[in-house]
Amino acid sequence: MKKKRWIRFLVALLLIGLTQVSPQLVEAETLTELCTTDKNDARCQNFKKLTETKANLDDINKNLDSYAEELTLYQQSMVAMQEEITQKESGIEALNESITKSQEEIQVLDEKVTVKKDEVAKQMVRSQSTMRVNNYFEFLFDSRDFADIIRRIEAVNIIQRANREVVNEYHEALNELNTKHTQLETDQATLIQEKETLEKDYESASIAKENIGVIVKELMVQKESLMIEEETINSKVAIDEQKFQGVTPGNATPAPSGGRLSRPLATGYWVSAGVWSYPWGGTHLGVDLAPVNGNVGMNLLAPGNGIVVGTHGGCPTWGSYGSRCNGGYGNYMNMIVSDGVTSYGILYAHLMSGSFTVPAGTVVQTGDVVGRVGSSGSSTGPHVHAEAYNLGNISIQEAYSRWNGSNTFSTGSASSNGLNHRCSVSGVPCRENPQEIWNYQYGASY
Repeated sequence: MKKKRWIRFLVALLLIGLTQVSPQLVEAETLTELCTTDKNDARCQNFKKLTETKANLDDINKNLDSYAEELTLYQQSMVAMQEEITQKESGIEALNESITKSQEEIQVLDEKVTVKKDEVAKQMVRSQSTMRVNNYFEFLFDSRDFADIIRRIEAVNIIQRANREVVNEYHEALNELNTKHTQLETDQATLIQEKETLEKDYESASIAKENIGVIVKELMVQKESLMIEEETINSKVAIDEQKFQGVTPGNATPAPSGGRLSRPLATGYWVSAGVWSYPWGGTHLGVDLAPVNGNVGMNLLAPGNGIVVGTHGGCPTWGSYGSRCNGGYGNYMNMIVSDGVTSYGILYAHLMSGSFTVPAGTVVQTGDVVGRVGSSGSSTGPHVHAEAYNLGNISIQEAYSRWNGSNTFSTGSASSNGLNHRCSVSGVPCRENPQEIWNYQYGASY
């Protein structure tokens, strides 16, 4: 009996231990959470492809950044070399002038020496004429006495010294000028050689820069292709996410507003910026709706029955303030919907990359999922910028035929007369106050 009790006790302890140490399986709330922990799940094929595509894009962007740095260094080096080549050319030109001047100085000195020799010769003639002799022997032996000989020898010495001084002066000046001339030519040859070396280095740098440019162009082509692929896969992942959440793509629950149209988002967001102006100043022609959790990916809903006019992608999910991708709107879409009487143009901006679930020309119903909240374009955080345009009391078909392909339905923009197209001051088509259309209050949560 005691043995059985011990066995039961040990089994109980074992079960308690297993209960305490066994990991609790936490069910994923989103497809992203599931695929992050279990990439082999059958539902994660598109997510896995998207991850690989993004990794390839990251590699290309890193390579582009690296090549951009190399191009900058080559450009800076080439500018410096060009400046140095210009300096060498100026130096060579200056030496050419100095060499020419040196040659002129030698010529002038030659002329001076010639003149000096002529003067000495004339002096000899004058001396002989004064002493009444015709040659050197007569000059010496025709002396009257010893004093006369001394006087005549002294005269000869004076003439000889004068000749030697002229010759020495000539040789010294000539040697000095020749030395200077030779040095100038040597300096010139050195500069020419340095210039030729710089020109070869410049040509090599230019070729290297050109080769990098070719590589960059190839990478840009690959990047563009991958971005298109990313957007396509993103759309598939968005649909997979909706399926994971139990939402049939293109058919979600409408978000009533109490206004004229159904709201763009279901719940869990707040009005971060009101219409006509920002809290800190500047024109704002729409209303900004930001998820409370600060994340991208919230479903965007069609605010009424209608048709998609256009989708405009190509921007990364995360933009930055001042970005001009798609004019600052980032990824955006346009729709024409109706409240049963009036047709409205709708603009949703700053969407998540590749999140359009319906292409242009698709008929949508109120509450259909048409995209996902992002932070693309000129944006400082996840939100959707929504604008509404009154197109008049006409049918959707008539509005579509008239405004198909239009972005702001001929109502201007924030920088181009947009405020003057408000419905309170202008006839249709005009800009509606989106806070009234959707019954929003600035700063409120929904």
